[in-house]
Amino acid sequence: MREPFEVRFWKKVAIADANECWLWQGCITTAGYGHVKFRGRSTGAHRVAWMLAAGREIPSGQYICHSCDTPLCCNPKHLWAGAPRDNIMDAARKGKGCNRRGEGNGQAKLTEKEVAEIRKSLDDGVSARSLAYRYGVGASTIANIKARNTWFWLATA
Repeated sequence: MREPFEVRFWKKVAIADANECWLWQGCITTAGYGHVKFRGRSTGAHRVAWMLAAGREIPSGQYICHSCDTPLCCNPKHLWAGAPRDNIMDAARKGKGCNRRGEGNGQAKLTEKEVAEIRKSLDDGVSARSLAYRYGVGASTIANIKARNTWFWLATA
């Protein structure tokens, strides 16, 4: 006879002390989260852990967030239900997520030093087109720097 799902699930979790992270030992997504087939669908292991521990479904529109910031953690003490905004705010408080600005943003193509050079060159009459070519960015990037739509927090050179 096959073991109940809950028993099979917890066998794939390295259960440690009550306050430590309990790491998922099964399949892992490219984003680093555990996942498991639950009710016919691929579901985050931490979400399943929360539901099993809480004995109820995840409230509609809620995420299951990690207080420990460990994607593989399935310790119910480290998991909490929150709205998408709660999750974003939690990440921002911890300096995580995609809301970092300037050089801290992994998508940034320029450094603060380069932005200062661009602003000085613009003040000296260098064209936005030539600066875009020189720095390998679009003309709209230079226009946004000039208008202070981006990198607005940097002091004027």
